[in-house]
Amino acid sequence: LNPARELRCFAHSGALLALCQRDRHTHYAHLADERDELVRHVRAFWDASLAADAEFGVPRGRPCAVDVYVDGASAVHVVDVAPFADATTDALLFAWEELA
Repeated sequence: LNPARELRCFAHSGALLALCQRDRHTHYAHLADERDELVRHVRAFWDASLAADAEFGVPRGRPCAVDVYVDGASAVHVVDVAPFADATTDALLFAWEELA
């Protein structure tokens, strides 16, 4: 897996609020050029597959973080789901206040 294509999506009540790279310790210069494409693929996947069921076991209405991987064919795969602001969930490149 290419760590530059691992992304964390932040959602609430089925709405995609924000996304960022999962690896906050590495600068991937090429992501600036791929940003719009990655966002487009994740948003299309979200709207088609996740928006109605974005909670994945997280109590309805509670915000969650959804980790995804965008493969070389631009297919999006869900890797993990966690509650927002949980002790085990990192806001990565955001502050929790920005996402609330």
